[in-house]
Amino acid sequence: MDVWVAGPVRRGRAETALRAGVGLASAAAGAIHIGVVPAHLREYWLFGLFFVAAGAAQAGWAFLMAARPTRALNLAGLVGNAAVVALWIVSRTLGVPVGPEPGVAEPVGVLDALSSAFEVLIVIGTIALLRSGQRASLERAKPVS
Repeated sequence: MDVWVAGPVRRGRAETALRAGVGLASAAAGAIHIGVVPAHLREYWLFGLFFVAAGAAQAGWAFLMAARPTRALNLAGLVGNAAVVALWIVSRTLGVPVGPEPGVAEPVGVLDALSSAFEVLIVIGTIALLRSGQRASLERAKPVS
């Protein structure tokens, strides 16, 4: 079956390109998170720890997507990045409930908006990969007549 991505492309190639895209988006979001660790550590140790964990998880996920992609890995990337986006929305609208200024909304910055955009792309991409995998499984399970 062909998938249209600026012309017909075999499913395997399209999935490989999509995996590479979400991997690069994850590496970029992870690099942004690691880059802002010092500033967040100065603000509150737990914020710094969160950014270390998020950056490391996103960088590790990007590597694993290139090395050994699995359905479970796709699900982890989907859930983890959706949670980070949800936390970002809360932090920019209501404020987080912990830290030196609980309940105070943070202003939107260029780097955090860019990182969130990458994370939204990861969520959309992993949904597409999961759906593609489901279709492939169903096609393999069809009886041959």
